[in-house]
Amino acid sequence: MGKFCSNLDQRIVMTIYICNNMYMNKANIVDIKNNLKHYLDMVAKGAQVTITRRNVAIAKIVPVTEKRENNTSLGCGKGSVEFKGKVTGPLIAESDWEMLK
Repeated sequence: MGKFCSNLDQRIVMTIYICNNMYMNKANIVDIKNNLKHYLDMVAKGAQVTITRRNVAIAKIVPVTEKRENNTSLGCGKGSVEFKGKVTGPLIAESDWEMLK
């Protein structure tokens, strides 16, 4: 903010920054990374979110225009996998574990 800005100036700048990001749906990469679910919920409701790097727009998340029904049924892959050996046991013998030597 600079050493010449008063506390009031800093609060005004921060308020403008927050309002701009709230209403313009802009977010920097770190904010997207930390709050991805929040932004995806906004997009699911129809909003567009612009992703910025150093305050320069680099990408936009937009809602899907065509809604598709989830046709996946529970158990649809039943019988398609065959387990050989113990499912919960180690894949290699303990004597071959390098870290135990």
